[in-house]
Amino acid sequence: MNDGRAVGPRSVGPGTRRWLFVGAAAMIAPLGGCRGALDAGGPSGDPPVARDAAEPVLASPNELARSPERYDHRKVRVYGFCSMTFEGTAIYASPEDYRAAKTREAIWLDVDLTEGLRGMHERKVMVEGVFDKTLRGHLQLYGGALHVERLEPWDDRVENGATRRAP
Repeated sequence: MNDGRAVGPRSVGPGTRRWLFVGAAAMIAPLGGCRGALDAGGPSGDPPVARDAAEPVLASPNELARSPERYDHRKVRVYGFCSMTFEGTAIYASPEDYRAAKTREAIWLDVDLTEGLRGMHERKVMVEGVFDKTLRGHLQLYGGALHVERLEPWDDRVENGATRRAP
């Protein structure tokens, strides 16, 4: 029943307001632990943040797939053979692995497939990005994913008198 007094925040005494504040703070405090999940590419859908933003760590697609914990959320540089098809953007260790469809040893490339990137299909490439062991690509077929920051063709032909090879 309403006896004519106002109902709402002003009708609550100072002691009750204090307990409401303490209760709200107690409910919100545990959410502070979610920050790490968001940094790791959690519910927000954002890519994970690299643990160290310095030089990328050099790794092969096979190394990433076989030791995902070692590289998780680290910035890496990977050399390999690229597939740029719908539901098949990935980097493989070799053309032979690509042709044999060894997707568990390949790494999904988390990148928007544009016409420019389609030109990288079935080419040797160098990719840099942040590795995510939990994202495994289309139908969870791949050994992890790279949130691509840089992707370039890689050629091991002779250039300026020196042979360029993937380290």
